[in-house]
Amino acid sequence: MKTNNNPDISIIIVHYNTLELLQQCLDSILLESKNFSYEIIVVDNASSNNPKEIILKRYPDIVWIDAGYNSGFSRGNNMGLRHAKGEYGILLNSDTILERNALFELLIFYKKKQESLNLGLLGCRLVDEKKELLIGSHIGFPRIYKALNANSLVVFTRKKLGQNIEKNKAKSRLLKSEFHSKNHSVDIVSGACVFFNIEKLKKHDLYLDEDFFLYSEDVEWSHRYKKYGFKNYFLAETEIVHKNAGSSSIKENTSMQINLSEWLLFMKIYGKIAFILYAAILSFNFLLDNFFQLKNKIFKRASPVQYRTLNKTYKLFFKNIPIILLSFKRKTSSAKNYLRYHSTKN
Repeated sequence: MKTNNNPDISIIIVHYNTLELLQQCLDSILLESKNFSYEIIVVDNASSNNPKEIILKRYPDIVWIDAGYNSGFSRGNNMGLRHAKGEYGILLNSDTILERNALFELLIFYKKKQESLNLGLLGCRLVDEKKELLIGSHIGFPRIYKALNANSLVVFTRKKLGQNIEKNKAKSRLLKSEFHSKNHSVDIVSGACVFFNIEKLKKHDLYLDEDFFLYSEDVEWSHRYKKYGFKNYFLAETEIVHKNAGSSSIKENTSMQINLSEWLLFMKIYGKIAFILYAAILSFNFLLDNFFQLKNKIFKRASPVQYRTLNKTYKLFFKNIPIILLSFKRKTSSAKNYLRYHSTKN
């Protein structure tokens, strides 16, 4: 490992019970990182089976930080950032694999363009193990119209008017794929692999928002960089494998956490007044969906799992909306309790 007191890049990886994946990621870093100096910082979120001993025996130069509890994505990465000595930083998921000296390509591009483009966050192509594109970076932040378009009556009306919703979704996916084939500015950079200038981050206090436990924190982070006037960018010429992102199913607990984080995200970006309007629309959507679920043939083909998930999401929403409004601020508040989903038996 090429390290020194002031490395070019600090590579930060938050780890939680993915030892085999972490080792594959570290091996790829050692193999595919040439022509620059770097340090690797692993922040462990209280994983089981003593991964520290295994990792440090195999990779003795790594900086290992024990979080002491499951701190989630934002807090874990912030711990690593506060120890970072590099001029530049990159956050990597433990299930990513580097190829073709990807970090050097990101470094060279950032150095070359950081002044002319006023670069903030830089992302690259993410693909699964089959080399199929994963949509990671986006243009456009969440808007209220997304909640409006999810309303059952709106969906029903659009279908009656002859709109092919599935065709429109396919067209949208195609456009996103085309966007991922060329270099361009973006609003949102995926947190699975995001490159940035550490001095710039520390100067403007652009650490990740620790109110998020998992999911949507990269969207809020990207939004905050843009508010400071920086340009987020996507580098199509560089590609990294993101293994677990290609899984075909999402566990129910994961789905619930995604919902929680998306609700918190809307309040963080737009403030409490807009969030109240957003919550009112979602409330109406949930009430309508529950009505159709029980009374309307439109849901007769839905499985028991869909019924249960809808009801759990419904209960989760009405329980947590007051918590989001009363316990979290629009700006990063470093609340004692981040917004985390805890599974309960029904």
